[in-house]
Amino acid sequence: MALLAQQDLPQLEKVSRDLVNRYPNLAHSHLVSGHLNKILGNRVRAVESYRTALELSPMMTDAMFNLCDLEPPSLTDPLFIRMEQISRTEINTRDRVNICFALARTLESAGIYAHAFEYFAAGNRAVRAMMRDRGIVYDQSAGSRSVERICTWYTPGALSRPLKRLPLDIRMIFIVGLPRSGTSLVEQILASHSEVAGGGESPLMQRCLREYERRRCEFSASEPIDTNDAREVALLEATRERYLEGIFARDLDKKFVTDKLPGNFFALGLIRLLFPDALIVHCRREPIAVCWSLYTAHFGTHEPYYNSFEDLAHYHALYCGVMKHWRAVLSPPMIEICYEDLVSAGDEGIRRFVADCGLTWEDACLNFYELSRPVYTASQLQVRRPIYQGALSRWRNYERQIEPLIDLLGRPADR
Repeated sequence: MALLAQQDLPQLEKVSRDLVNRYPNLAHSHLVSGHLNKILGNRVRAVESYRTALELSPMMTDAMFNLCDLEPPSLTDPLFIRMEQISRTEINTRDRVNICFALARTLESAGIYAHAFEYFAAGNRAVRAMMRDRGIVYDQSAGSRSVERICTWYTPGALSRPLKRLPLDIRMIFIVGLPRSGTSLVEQILASHSEVAGGGESPLMQRCLREYERRRCEFSASEPIDTNDAREVALLEATRERYLEGIFARDLDKKFVTDKLPGNFFALGLIRLLFPDALIVHCRREPIAVCWSLYTAHFGTHEPYYNSFEDLAHYHALYCGVMKHWRAVLSPPMIEICYEDLVSAGDEGIRRFVADCGLTWEDACLNFYELSRPVYTASQLQVRRPIYQGALSRWRNYERQIEPLIDLLGRPADR
């Protein structure tokens, strides 16, 4: 599980094989195998592994959730009946989270939306409680202070003097936006191109950003970045070197390399200072759709803002404020792509997007779902099938239940 979190695929494959061979009667061996095959897009093998894990350990809720995520059972299936029975018993919080999201997925698949919402809400309450017990809470004021710091540090003047471009053979493509806004789909399209290496969700830039902010606050926390100051330049150069060392260690050696971490939208000023020639792709999605998708995604204890409508709406407002600032100060500007437009336009939308990125056209970009590469995100199922429009209005099935969220975000007609 640690190797999975580190995205160390070669070692994960080896360990998973060893586990199944040495401990075939251990449910966790098959659980890990299921996770590995899910990442690799081997749906049938993943389902088989999760089913084997459940045969060996009928109460393994991790296997239940992932099996329902891949292949929701019918409402008469013994698995669904067992999960409903478990939900009415005293179980630990982690198991309750898995059971609630598994039942919600199954009920949504059956079109029983009101009941599905009850389980989505219960699952989010359980996640919120689990994170609170670990001291993880969403701090609205801290988020607001981060936005204020961005606007103070990254002024038009500061961004007009980036570091000089290094003589490298690669050009970075940073893909940002809110999670569930289409970032995985966009990366899959680009990674299908022969000149692009898909770097996936790398934590490198977030680590660099935290270290950069910590060190800069030691000498100039309240002033705009000034690249005429030798201390600023030295700090920026050290940050860039740290980031590139991480990229080179991953053997991503094509002409273009993607870095798809949605939360890097907070780091776009630093990115532009470090890599003035980098492509920045901002993925946008209709606010209600993206917030509802976040609320219904089972991320575990990942981020604390998406487990309540109030925090979701606040975080979305922060995101909008940050992106408004970047639009005003970044040069060259971002490539902005709307998820709804991309999905509705189909092949023509993909062609326009690839052209906007300055890439020569390759038909493989239309067949992005055929690309064999590990996908660690919650969109690992969606990126392995052709573009479909089913997710565009998914939230409307729950319109009555999510009235409070709609009121906080504003109805589509109000924006």
